[in-house]
Amino acid sequence: MDMKVCDLGDIEIADPEVDFVKVRRQVATLPNMPILLGGDHSVTIPILQGQRERYKDLRLGVLWVDAHPDLCDFFDGSKLSHANTMRRALEFGIETHDVCMVGLRSWEDQEIDLIENGGIHVYTAADVAERGIRNVADSVYNILNDCDAVHISLDIDCLDPSVAPGTGIPEFGGLTSREALTLIKGMQDLPLVGLDVVEIAPPLDPSEATVFAGLKIIMEYIAVIARKKQGKS
Repeated sequence: MDMKVCDLGDIEIADPEVDFVKVRRQVATLPNMPILLGGDHSVTIPILQGQRERYKDLRLGVLWVDAHPDLCDFFDGSKLSHANTMRRALEFGIETHDVCMVGLRSWEDQEIDLIENGGIHVYTAADVAERGIRNVADSVYNILNDCDAVHISLDIDCLDPSVAPGTGIPEFGGLTSREALTLIKGMQDLPLVGLDVVEIAPPLDPSEATVFAGLKIIMEYIAVIARKKQGKS
């Protein structure tokens, strides 16, 4: 099967107010499937805005794999920080009932009401441990299967810091590497339209285990797309 991966290079982010516009336009006009690498999770703000524009007449779902919900309205005086990402995405028109969050285990007070009463489907890391990743993956699949397009946003801190310590805000009690891969593979038959992987900080992990974890997740996503094109399970 003919699949090509093309590196379109970097977009420097110096001023989010200005540079996020460049990211949004790039994503919105791409003719193919984007795989984007951060950066902190704020870079996903224009990514999801661009995806919303690409699929403006369709139902866009999001699989959010992260230790944090990033639903703050303001954080450290900003509306464009790593803690505001999903809040901004909801303002772009992504519906709460089309968002599944997996791996959560830390949140701010201002996020609690939206988590508990906003209609978002939340599966904490504890839920994954208690229910099993296949059960959670099946539940997520059944919800997002109603969407016309699905974007996956994965913060490497979804993983337990024992396997991915190289991130800005490591949170104890996270997903295992196998759970993360099983979750991604479980989305194979969804209408996947993009992936971003963020929050990898190589200087914080001299072993490079975190970098290779991110690489493995990206390769699994590509394999999922390839298997779907070939009609394989």
